[in-house]
Amino acid sequence: MSSYTDMFGKVREMPGGANPNQSALQQNFAAGPQVYEGFNENRPQNVNKSAKDSFLELAKKAPTAPIHDKGLLGGWFDQYIRTGMDERGHKTTGNATGDKFSYGNHEGNFTVDFGRGAGAPGGALAWQAEGSDEATRQRYGGQPTNHTMPVMAQPSAGSGIGLLDAIMASLQAQQEPNSQAILQQAMR
Repeated sequence: MSSYTDMFGKVREMPGGANPNQSALQQNFAAGPQVYEGFNENRPQNVNKSAKDSFLELAKKAPTAPIHDKGLLGGWFDQYIRTGMDERGHKTTGNATGDKFSYGNHEGNFTVDFGRGAGAPGGALAWQAEGSDEATRQRYGGQPTNHTMPVMAQPSAGSGIGLLDAIMASLQAQQEPNSQAILQQAMR
């Protein structure tokens, strides 16, 4: 088995059948179909307004991300995603580090973990954004911006606790500041 040096200077073994004339990134892209998690493609995408929509569109146009190698993932972002994000007004700051990058736009300043399970088998491209400055954190209540319903206690049969009571108890246990709004959303 032959070896090659990746873009970070690390010597790696070349998988069987790999083409030694391909770059290290090209060789790592041959891992199979890309998996995406947490993106809503069932609505119109607005790549100039939404950094998340922009990231998804650019990622789908790029070669498969090396999700299995956290070290190469930042290089993939810098090579295939960064310029498009910047051109659409989602200004990235610094180089991507592993599976994280930072950007600022009309909504605030954020740090995004875009590789769920990066460096391990079964990873996926994802969007896990958090405010990276105090003003943005205050605007979004210190919560990740793609907020999901928290894991809830399940009422047991005959316990006398209803589903809405279980939701409220879970939200209060997690000290969720927007518990009333989330409860009203769950009731719809």
